[in-house]
Amino acid sequence: MIKGLENKPYEERLKELGMFSLQKRRLRGDMIAMYKYVKGSHGEEGASLFSAALQTRTQGNKGFKLQERRFHLNIRKNFLTVRRAVRQWNSLPRSVVEAPSLEALNQRLGSLGDISKSFCELTDAAEVGAYLDLNVTSALCLTAGLLQAFPARPGLRRTVVNISSLAALQPFKSWSLYCTGKAARDMMFRVLAQEEPDVRVLSYAPGPLDTDMQEEVRTKSRDPKLRQIFLEMKEEGKLLDCDVSARKLLDLLLADTFESGAHIDFYDP
Repeated sequence: MIKGLENKPYEERLKELGMFSLQKRRLRGDMIAMYKYVKGSHGEEGASLFSAALQTRTQGNKGFKLQERRFHLNIRKNFLTVRRAVRQWNSLPRSVVEAPSLEALNQRLGSLGDISKSFCELTDAAEVGAYLDLNVTSALCLTAGLLQAFPARPGLRRTVVNISSLAALQPFKSWSLYCTGKAARDMMFRVLAQEEPDVRVLSYAPGPLDTDMQEEVRTKSRDPKLRQIFLEMKEEGKLLDCDVSARKLLDLLLADTFESGAHIDFYDP
C-alpha cells in the first residue's frame, strides 16, 4: 500500500493513482476477448457464441456488429457475460473493431480517439470523457501519485517524460480529441516543472513513427488531404523507426541540457 492511501476509499485511491476501476478494467478485458473471438485466435469458439447482426443503418462499426446466439443453458449464456460484451462491442467505433492486430486494438481502445469524426460530430459526452480520462486524467493522477510515493531526498533524481506530439502545438482536421489531449498534457507537465523545480520534466514529440497508429492515420482520418500527406510519407520512407526516435530521447536525457518543462521534437536540433 502506498503511504498516505491506507485509509482512503477505493474510489479516491484509484483517482490518486490514475488507475481505472475494476469495472473498467473488466470491460477492456471483455473487448480484447471479443476481438480474439471475432477476428483472432478463438474464432471457432466465437462462432458458437455470436453471429453477425443484419445491418439496416450505416452508423457505427458496420459489418462487425454482432448478436448473441440463443442458448438453452444459462452457463453458456453467461459465458464472458455475453450480452454485456456484445452490447459494448457494438458501441465501439469502426476504427477500433477493424484493428489489424491485438496490439493495434489495445492502442485504439485509448489513443487517437475517433479520427473519422469532425469537431461538430463529437456530441457524446461519455465518449469525450472516456478519452480524456484515459489520456489526460490518468496521466496526471498517476504521475502525482508516483511523485508522492518517491518524495525528494538527497541523492534521488526524478525525471518525468511526457510522450507528446506535433499535435500538441498544431491543429489537424478531425483530430479534435487527440490534439486536445496532447495539448492538455503538455501544459499539465509545464505546470509540474514550475511547481517542482527539482523534478526534470520533458515533453518529447517522437516524430511520425512507422507504427499501427500511423496506419490508422493514413486510412481513418476524415480529411483526405491529411490521409494523402501521411500516405506519401509512408511511400517515400519518411516515417521514423521507433528505435531511432528512442535513441534521440535517450541522448536528450543523458545530455540533460533541456529546460525543464520544454517541448522538444525529434527534428529539433
